[in-house]
Amino acid sequence: LRGGGVRRAVLDVLPEEPAAPGDPVWRLPRTVITSHSAGITADEDVAQDFAACWEAVASGRRPELAVDVGRGY
Repeated sequence: LRGGGVRRAVLDVLPEEPAAPGDPVWRLPRTVITSHSAGITADEDVAQDFAACWEAVASGRRPELAVDVGRGY
């Protein structure tokens, strides 16, 4: 990325997660870092997870699968 051989990158898996605040990976140009969420997911699993999250929110609770911004992504 810095040398120009790769134009863009999306990183879903890092050696240590989350990367430390001072880790140089956060400063890489043209790079998006996701929260290790890529992968193949069955439609049935998605539906069940969505229903569980919806129920939690409707009940005033925080969903188990909520993104934790405090972890760095």
